[in-house]
Amino acid sequence: MKIAATIAGRARHRPAVERVRVAYEDLAGRFDDVRRLAKDARQEAYRHSARPEFAAIGQDLADFLEGPRSLDTLTERINELRSQVMAVHARVHRETVNIGVLGRTKAGKSTILRKVANQGEDVIPSGSDFPTTAARTRIYHSPDRREAVITLRTWEAFRDEYVQPLHTSAGLGAAPRTPDEFAAYSYPASVTIDSGTRGAGAPPERLSAQPFLVKLNQAQRSFPSYRQILLGQERVMTVPLASLRPYIAYPLDQNGVDRPYHAVRDVHIYCRFLVDRARLVLVDLPGAGEAGLEIDRHFLRDINNDVDLLLCIKKPIKDTVHHGTDDFEILQLAQDAGRDVRLADFLMMVVNRDADLGEGSFRNALTAVEAVTRPHGIEVLVCDATDEASVRDRLLLPVLDRLADRLADMDAMAIERMRGGLADLADEVGDLLSRVNRSAAEWRRVLPEDEDELYRQAAKLRRSLSLALRELYKAYEESVRGGTPIDEIEAAIDDAERRVREWAAQGYGVGGHSEWEAETVAAMATEPFREYERQLNGARHEITRQFQHIDASLHAAVDRLWGEVAAVLRERLTPDLVPDGPDALPRLLEAIGHLNVPAFRRAVERLAQLKKDYGSLFLRVATPIVIKVDLESWQARLMVHRAGAAPAPTATPSGRTGSDDEWWLDYEESAQPRTPGDAPVSPAPRPGAGWTEPAGLGTPADHTKNLAALLNSAIDEALGELTESLRRESLSITSVLAATLWVFWDGAGRTPDGELEYKKICGPYRTTIWPEVFDGSAAQLSGRMGALDEGVGSLAGSAATLQQALTGPAGA
Repeated sequence: MKIAATIAGRARHRPAVERVRVAYEDLAGRFDDVRRLAKDARQEAYRHSARPEFAAIGQDLADFLEGPRSLDTLTERINELRSQVMAVHARVHRETVNIGVLGRTKAGKSTILRKVANQGEDVIPSGSDFPTTAARTRIYHSPDRREAVITLRTWEAFRDEYVQPLHTSAGLGAAPRTPDEFAAYSYPASVTIDSGTRGAGAPPERLSAQPFLVKLNQAQRSFPSYRQILLGQERVMTVPLASLRPYIAYPLDQNGVDRPYHAVRDVHIYCRFLVDRARLVLVDLPGAGEAGLEIDRHFLRDINNDVDLLLCIKKPIKDTVHHGTDDFEILQLAQDAGRDVRLADFLMMVVNRDADLGEGSFRNALTAVEAVTRPHGIEVLVCDATDEASVRDRLLLPVLDRLADRLADMDAMAIERMRGGLADLADEVGDLLSRVNRSAAEWRRVLPEDEDELYRQAAKLRRSLSLALRELYKAYEESVRGGTPIDEIEAAIDDAERRVREWAAQGYGVGGHSEWEAETVAAMATEPFREYERQLNGARHEITRQFQHIDASLHAAVDRLWGEVAAVLRERLTPDLVPDGPDALPRLLEAIGHLNVPAFRRAVERLAQLKKDYGSLFLRVATPIVIKVDLESWQARLMVHRAGAAPAPTATPSGRTGSDDEWWLDYEESAQPRTPGDAPVSPAPRPGAGWTEPAGLGTPADHTKNLAALLNSAIDEALGELTESLRRESLSITSVLAATLWVFWDGAGRTPDGELEYKKICGPYRTTIWPEVFDGSAAQLSGRMGALDEGVGSLAGSAATLQQALTGPAGA
């Protein structure tokens, strides 16, 4: 119950830890900016180091960048703290109690895990002569589930995390880049001790490389067994526990080629434990001593604070009863993994009693272990891994008692140590910034006085830019007042209308009127009503197909506006700030991202959002018109064409209720089928001509002629309404573009004190923008130093925010 309460209590730490994490990430990002800006300024100072004042500034910047209490030193400290911050963040969000289990080969680790998890060797295998654990495995107590969820590596992860370290250790250089290259790579079977000249691709000379060659050959020979899952789309798979072994262990036959474990990153096993603790998780760490991979250190670094307590299993056997170098290495790994809590809380040693070891030898071994662990307060447990009761009573229950007693304190200690480390970091950053600011005053004193000239030039540039934007705005405004539609949209409307009319003139898509007449007469002989409906639908679809491209013209109009504004800016700010191409404005925003120029940045951002905000022109304007080109809309007109109003319903020959004017129904029910040759069909009227309803029952030819007139009328009416509505909307869009341009002009060209923003923007580029005013040396360095000042100010604000987050209540 106490463990469950502690886990539930982690939730109260989450808001405070999240505030600290966000503040830390902001500080780290701004610190990188300052480091980059300082390097840029140092490089600029060194370019002109013949001038003594420049050389002095360059040396000062070098001292800030390198050496003790420097930016480089703090960069290392920031990176170290990142893993600590993320570990604490993961800790307070973890809703399980995780016990890591680590041990050398044959120590009995797998046996203990099987006892605790109530599983056999098919789920938690072990081998008598070679290591078996090949992936990090988590075992969850779950009364209702009995399965494993496997997370797979990608090819890139397998190459970088497995193949490349083995290549490096074997002295083979770079690993193959692709799966095919790996499959075809010629790996030597063994090392060579030939002292002669070695050619490219020759076997390594060092005998110590042999274990790495063995693993590489195994991975390559077995590649077909895991290639598909390594390269497949699925990154997670679920398997029954009975089928799990190949994914987590080496094959029992050392020469076996079925080794899918190479593709496995993590395994999560769900089963019922020996003791019913619902939130208990065992983290099975890989067997220590994996050749070339440093798997034990690599995985402990990965999990860091991802385990709440670590069990180190040791099994003294004959001739190895002492506490050797390997055991001290495990202690060091444990200290690294649990560095944010006391080692005595995080680590427990487990001595697995070997039945074949005499009592005296076992006591000597236990004494040796305790001599190492006692000074650090590390508790030593003794159990027989082969005995279920011993594992439960002498290992598992004491471990759970330890967690119940210490877990809450461990959580609090991890948080406080993180806070302490970050507080020290904020102080160190503050001290460094104070040194930079003191030096900056001297730098400004010795630099030539061209800041005033930069301000004057920035003011002139702003006025020039404002006038140019005003002229561009006036051109758009005149188009609005003169009723001139947007060129791109006007051209798209004309093109769409032309294509629809061409389609109609060429037999409504059939290829010619004679072909269309022949096909239509044949269709009218059997189902005239459906033919009317089909061909009206075809006309509607063709109009839709041609006019739906109108949206592209809207985008082109927006692109043109962007290009015109970018050209105005480029002419004054140079391509260094506003490059050519469609991404000119985004790249400008990127270039000024670190500067405090809110008005200019906001103006550019608003302009760049225009295309996203306006929506689809076709859907808004054209669709309501196009949908009226269908039989239902035109049927009503046919019903009232002759009399001016719909006649009273009458009974059709089939007994349906209808009308004398429903001639397509009369024909369908009463007329004898006719062939196209029975009655010649007159040429269809040109598009736009009116149609004439046939009197009485019509022939297929009559219906065909009438359909042509009907199609032409429907197309003419739709095109007329479409072009009128779209041109009217085009004028409205012109107004939108003009208004957008006015907002940009107002924000970028007429903001009060805008000269100060343009001074910041142009400072680093002053020699490019005004080569006749600035000679390039002092001005360029001054610009770099100004950017550095901006970065230092932002970093100081981030440090203050971090301090504020650290001084807030821990559980708030």
